[in-house]
Amino acid sequence: MGDTIQLQGTAEIPVKLKWSNSANILCNYMRELEYLEIILKNKAIIPRYVIEPLGYLKIEGLHKIAFPMTCFCDIPLSKVGGHMSRYGRYGLALDKQAILVSSKYNQSII
Repeated sequence: MGDTIQLQGTAEIPVKLKWSNSANILCNYMRELEYLEIILKNKAIIPRYVIEPLGYLKIEGLHKIAFPMTCFCDIPLSKVGGHMSRYGRYGLALDKQAILVSSKYNQSII
């Protein structure tokens, strides 16, 4: 395929992307060192459940629902201080380029 990766349902993406308005990494920040230790020990990013209110749907007996979720950001490291003060000082960073290259061989990543 040369210099591009074809992701399912998307246009072709150049293999070597330039990240001009964001970091070239995806970060997951957490408040507790224990959470990072669990990720590293298990070699897995285990999502936590986030409760979403559903009252606006006005469905009798259904007021909220929980979704498994793990959030990542790509804020440049020079501007991440405010984000860390809200979400935590511990973090895990993943290289965007490596994820794209890996997805070329493993479509379950995307």
